[in-house]
Amino acid sequence: MNASYRPLALIAATIAVAIYAAISAGPDGKTTTSESADESQKAAAAQGDNRANSQASSQPWQASGSNANPARSPIAADQAQANDSTSLFHDYQVLKGPPGQLSQRGRDLIDRAAAYHREQVRHAEQILATGTSPAAINDFAERVATDHRSAYDKLELLSKLHEIKLPEVTAKDEIKAPTGGSNASFGEDPGHHNHHSRKGSDQQPSGQEDSTDSGSTAVQATTSRFIEEQIAAHRRALTRLEHLAGRTGSLNLDSYIKATRPVVEAHLTIARRIKAEAQAADGKQTLVERGRYLAHVGDCKACHTRKDGQPYAGGRRIETPYGGYFVSPNITPSPQGIGGFSDEEFLDAMHRGERPDGQPYYPAFPYPSYTKASEEDVLAIKAYLDTIQPSSNEPGAHELPWPIGIRETLYAWQEAFFDAARFEPDPSQPDTWNRGAYLVEGLGHCGACHSPRNLLGAEDDSRTLTGATREGWYAPSLTPGLGEGIDHYSVEQLVELLQTGMAETKESDAESDEGGPASTLLGPMAEVVHSSLSHLTREDVKAMAIYLKHRAPVEARGEDRDQKHRLAPDMAKLGESIYWGHCAACHRNHGQGQPPYIPSLRHNPVLNEAKANNLVMSILTGSPGEASQALSPYVSMPSYLHSLDDIEISAVAGYLRARWGDEVDPRVAASLVAQLRNQVRSASSEDADPTAFQQVDR
Repeated sequence: MNASYRPLALIAATIAVAIYAAISAGPDGKTTTSESADESQKAAAAQGDNRANSQASSQPWQASGSNANPARSPIAADQAQANDSTSLFHDYQVLKGPPGQLSQRGRDLIDRAAAYHREQVRHAEQILATGTSPAAINDFAERVATDHRSAYDKLELLSKLHEIKLPEVTAKDEIKAPTGGSNASFGEDPGHHNHHSRKGSDQQPSGQEDSTDSGSTAVQATTSRFIEEQIAAHRRALTRLEHLAGRTGSLNLDSYIKATRPVVEAHLTIARRIKAEAQAADGKQTLVERGRYLAHVGDCKACHTRKDGQPYAGGRRIETPYGGYFVSPNITPSPQGIGGFSDEEFLDAMHRGERPDGQPYYPAFPYPSYTKASEEDVLAIKAYLDTIQPSSNEPGAHELPWPIGIRETLYAWQEAFFDAARFEPDPSQPDTWNRGAYLVEGLGHCGACHSPRNLLGAEDDSRTLTGATREGWYAPSLTPGLGEGIDHYSVEQLVELLQTGMAETKESDAESDEGGPASTLLGPMAEVVHSSLSHLTREDVKAMAIYLKHRAPVEARGEDRDQKHRLAPDMAKLGESIYWGHCAACHRNHGQGQPPYIPSLRHNPVLNEAKANNLVMSILTGSPGEASQALSPYVSMPSYLHSLDDIEISAVAGYLRARWGDEVDPRVAASLVAQLRNQVRSASSEDADPTAFQQVDR
């Protein structure tokens, strides 16, 4: 485009988008006001009392393992707590129906899975029995042993339905040195695993495992072998699980696979992270391994993999706040992907937002952040992407309204809002702070979700990382001093939250109760933890936390955060009734949750956010047991999208905020619930197969 026309294009685009935004504002575009919440309460007042009084009879209610009555009082719940306490690992989470006929394939799966779980327990307890392994290895081994014993218990319940008796897990005094043979029983046919090879394998040549007679070297060799065996075993297991998903002919076996897959994937992630930390310390990381790690930092797979698709093959839809959607491209090394990109063209894409044909990319591709990554890191990512499995997938075209769909307007957008420049460290700050800044501002592209945007979709530099709404969810402030978001966490708590999706807060640490974690992540941020942050070394995540906690504070945005209101009595009564009928069995009578996975509602930052989006979205979507979003491989919260209406969700959300929120208006507008419900339904309708697994990048 001729440079003289670009300012005119920018002006025209600004006017057009302003008109479009004015007629299509939704939950992403404005904050729900107290007045609209008042209207919701008035509209519900006439029917709220009847709803509360008839809650037990109008909706089916049953707490697993409990004879509790939904209308009982908090005092009665206290007295019955001993009888109502339930294990985290309920039978119903695997057993979904009657046994039915079990095929030979199903019986083989049970035999192989049982051998796999027993072998993992034996290997982990061998490491624990030595007493000489590093703390990180011991923690991992303890988790492996615990998780696989729990998974084995689930498999045993399922087996009993079919009168299959499984042997007991080997006791500690019977543990023998791991040979690796039994691991293959789940992933492939026994006897063939030693001849198995795969492009991009994590296995090191056997010569690298030689050690001297020194004690420290022997320990290092043992732990290194354990990690390599974990990586190999879990890769094989995931391959098998993906192959059998939905093909066992048994509802209960399919449920077992769905519950087991995130356990295995979590172990693979941790094993790879430990390996990456060791390689970084020894300086032995190859270019491809470094590229794999940096691709996780950039969370490339999350956007470039559709729900039922091959990793990095593209096709995922990304909604825009103006209507329409983007479709992520294929970035595998194929002719339909980036197979024809030279190094220079890949650098132009990441650093300049420019396609090989010279046209600009839409900033849904976060090149305004990626431009800060070093040339060496960008080329390492390309080196890794060049090794992954090619895909011939051809994602569809973007569907965008006028004038956003006019690509030529992006020339003016880039001139106005895009600064192509590498990251410059601050010499007044320590190296750790600068490393965190590099990751957060660059490949981590945290501002893409956590920074407000202007009318034309560019990040508002004056309010960087102060919180914003995306896809119906509220991405809270990552800036200190605003009284929300990261202000609730110490550096170590923030590290735990970012790497595991669960953490205590400074407020919950001040109490000595035995409740569940004060914070758990759901929605898009849970996916970020799963596909990106959980793969990073603890050192890098801590650097990010230090940077975020020690950034210069910004002024609050003028919202009255101390204004308190009471819920209308009828809405409060309805909300309390729904809580006892649907929530108390897991979150318990005082909202303390159940450790280690069911979160506490006390001091939970979500209940203190100015916007109720995240709370409402959590109720609507639940905590799905899918690998990309599950916080726990064992516990899932049901979705209430179809079982509670807008007023009921408004009431229970308001009740939660009123009871456990501190500096927040508890009222939640039913209109907000309706808007977010429509958004969830719209997103759900785009999934090609809601039950399909997203393949794992092994």
